[in-house]
Amino acid sequence: MSFPFLVLGELAALYTNAIMSSKATSMEYVVMSISQIENEAAVREATEHYEKMMKERVRFPTETDKEFTELSIECEKEALQIFMKKSFKDCELSFQKQYLKNMEQKKHEFSEMKRMRSLKYCEELIRKHSKDHEEAMRQGLYCTPGGYQKFQEDMGQIVERYNKEPGKGLQAESALQDFIMTKETLKISIMKADETLTEQQKKDEENRSCRKMEELEKKIKELKLSQESKTAEEKKRTADMNLTAFLEKKLSDIQMMQEKLNLVMQAKEREQGLYTSQGFYEEADMYRQQLKDLKGEVEKLKKTSWVDSAVDMFCDIVQFISWKGAVVAGLVRTARDFFKKKGS
Repeated sequence: MSFPFLVLGELAALYTNAIMSSKATSMEYVVMSISQIENEAAVREATEHYEKMMKERVRFPTETDKEFTELSIECEKEALQIFMKKSFKDCELSFQKQYLKNMEQKKHEFSEMKRMRSLKYCEELIRKHSKDHEEAMRQGLYCTPGGYQKFQEDMGQIVERYNKEPGKGLQAESALQDFIMTKETLKISIMKADETLTEQQKKDEENRSCRKMEELEKKIKELKLSQESKTAEEKKRTADMNLTAFLEKKLSDIQMMQEKLNLVMQAKEREQGLYTSQGFYEEADMYRQQLKDLKGEVEKLKKTSWVDSAVDMFCDIVQFISWKGAVVAGLVRTARDFFKKKGS
């Protein structure tokens, strides 16, 4: 057994401590200690890599959600590769659970950063383009005959100039809708006070304003639902990617173990043949029994019953992170598709 991430001094120290503390006199305790060290490092280094790469590659505010998501996926794939390469004997997936929890937190932080940077920039643009409008309000210019028409024209110009600004990011529409909604009550007051409008015109304008408010509220709800849908899809993709990576590693480990057992069996068969040819039948029978046991181990490795427990553990992980049932349900399908591609 080799431990590529630990120097011999660390290995010797662990073994010495195990014996001195009377915890174990075998390599089992040492392997457990190494597993703890390696897996903690795997979680830390993978999380740090994602954070570092996101800071280097993402320029806020990102213009589209697609741009941000693609960069996040790219960094997440690299982080997962680091974790899977470095993790060691994480049999209960406890460290993969911690890794996923850390990644969920980091992705949330970057999503919030994305949202807040965009929102801040959009609000700055709105303040810039509504500066004259705010001054007109302070001077009471809209509270005069014809003020309602002037108010409508100024608001239209603000929206037009704002929409022409590039690089607003993902909160562009939401920030604008919020701004318009804050002006609706004032707009109604100006309209009712405008003596140039007839009562019928005021009534028609009020009805139009109510319909517009309903449309704005509907649009805001749709934006929220769309974002929730994207978030759910992102979590499903992350869960699928992690499960697939785990299955790949597990399958690779099993294949490697099968190869090692086959080599041992070949050596045992040669030894058995040698003892048989020399008439040492008792020793040959001993090797025959060992070969039988080894063949049994090989057959166990060929079975895929471990997949069910692996999927169950992943389901527990995603529920622990408070992901929705749709993500959990998709893991079984992911495992099935994985082995279908492998021809199992």
